[in-house]
Amino acid sequence: MKILIVDSNSIFVEGLKNLLNAEGVEDIDSVSGGITALDRIRISKPDVVLMDTRMKPISGFDTARLMLWEYPDEKIVMLSESGSESELQESKMCGASGFLRKDINAGTLLKMLNRLRAD
Repeated sequence: MKILIVDSNSIFVEGLKNLLNAEGVEDIDSVSGGITALDRIRISKPDVVLMDTRMKPISGFDTARLMLWEYPDEKIVMLSESGSESELQESKMCGASGFLRKDINAGTLLKMLNRLRAD
């Protein structure tokens, strides 16, 4: 499974990469913002994008909309620190395949990735 992580928090990204590597996921790429993510998706063609909701200058929601306009079958999981109801609703409206709080346990993340792989 190829995964693209889009998040500006380098410690979070490294931790997520380590977790995924420990679970046997080896093809992981990461970028720190939406503009770079739009360029990278064209090159790497990931199976799943894990994207922070709050980025600048383009939010994760707007980045997801742009990605899905060009790649409508892309699977995007929005990651949120707050997990607010409004962010959950915005994730649905932008077409994301999933929504998770950043403080979830590894099992929940892996379940979602396995579900997306099966779809």
